[in-house]
Amino acid sequence: MRSERIVRQMLGSCRKALSAEEWGMLSSHKKKVQDEDVSFPRLGITPNITESERKVLLLDLRGLEEVGLDEVNGKDLYRGCVKVLNKDKLKNRKDTPWRVKLGIDDKVKPAWRALYKPPLQKDTGDMQWRVLHGIIAVNAFVSVINSDVRDGCPFCNIRETIFHCFMECERIKPLLEMLESLFKAVGEFFNNTVFIWGFNIVNNRKENVKCKILFWDKLRFQFF
Repeated sequence: MRSERIVRQMLGSCRKALSAEEWGMLSSHKKKVQDEDVSFPRLGITPNITESERKVLLLDLRGLEEVGLDEVNGKDLYRGCVKVLNKDKLKNRKDTPWRVKLGIDDKVKPAWRALYKPPLQKDTGDMQWRVLHGIIAVNAFVSVINSDVRDGCPFCNIRETIFHCFMECERIKPLLEMLESLFKAVGEFFNNTVFIWGFNIVNNRKENVKCKILFWDKLRFQFF
């Protein structure tokens, strides 16, 4: 934490939360020799997110219900702070726009982590992650920030949303049909959910590598 102002505010809040006895103990700590059997109290914070709110997918604390300041890392502390500060905005949001489109239950998590493992490169996983979370500069978005860009698809003129780009456009359907045939040829099932959501890592290493290669081919044909 590099902001002196934020640190001062945090320390001020901690000071107000202390009783007179506790503040006196801290104030006199430098003047007295501390008993060897008495250790300094463990300091921690509890994110202000109720148990019912934690059922919301984006407000799941994932083990951060009680955070010890002596052991928490910066990434986890930052993640907890972001959720608390933005919880009112996150209550009614999905973690990915594809959940509603594909009719996927909140309990089902994306299964695309295999794309981050060899022999595939990290860029392949990053691209699929961006597709999954809708972080792609489709024309429906770009046209909002740049009036020179129209919101239509460059291939069919229908409004280019993330759904249209990766699932609905007529131009992509031959690719999806080809992938369905490839998966079927090796005894694997393929549909739009597998295309976007990913596949479960199977125990058999041969099957795992086979699925990775198929997905790598899918991304290569689509983006290069």
